[in-house]
Amino acid sequence: MELTIDRGRCEGTGFCVRLLPGIVALDDHRRAVVHGPVDDADPDELREAEAMCPTNALLLSGDR
Repeated sequence: MELTIDRGRCEGTGFCVRLLPGIVALDDHRRAVVHGPVDDADPDELREAEAMCPTNALLLSGDR
């Protein structure tokens, strides 16, 4: 499963960081960035973070 973040849509709410603290972080501009491995993440947690993003900035691709 791959996680990408549309930084143009990201408003830095931090929902994804709270749900995926080892995978997503906010940069100096308060935009989400993938900074950790997605391979070991719980697929349900990834889907939850994608669904909770208020700006739809997170996009999952691939199956797992």
